[in-house]
Amino acid sequence: MRNEGRLALELPVRAFRLRGGLRGAMIEAGDRRNWRGTADGAVALALSPNVAPWIRYHHSGYRDPTDAGYFAPRRAQSVEVGSSFELGEGSPWSLSLDAGGGLQRIATHDGVAGSWKPALEFYGYLGRALGPGRELRLEAEAENSIAVTTSATTSGSWSYGSLSLALRWALR
Repeated sequence: MRNEGRLALELPVRAFRLRGGLRGAMIEAGDRRNWRGTADGAVALALSPNVAPWIRYHHSGYRDPTDAGYFAPRRAQSVEVGSSFELGEGSPWSLSLDAGGGLQRIATHDGVAGSWKPALEFYGYLGRALGPGRELRLEAEAENSIAVTTSATTSGSWSYGSLSLALRWALR
């Protein structure tokens, strides 16, 4: 079980967006308890209302090592660059893409930081408005960056992919 708190801040400075975040989590597995802390910062540049390249630094780690079935590195870091792209706001069809790549490294509790390795991430969706407050959405997500994931994984070598179809219905 994971109990988590998060603080996020975004400041517009002319065409830039400065983003920062802090997270803390208590993770319980059986009778074992561990704490994870995360900090990240990013700068995005709004080139247009639809395109915003960004650069992000992420740092996280667990207080204690564990043998409870999840990977708990002492430190995980990543530096990535990417861009967000959006089309169709207010029209029947909408498209959103967010993709980035960079480097990541991990330090276990009993070792030094490993070498920098590739990190990739992608999120996108295609949506079709079905009326006020309703949308059919096809989403795709993929990543291989242990440093930016918020889920507990089983090893330092990790990748994730998902494809989902959702009917979103606003309750008013």
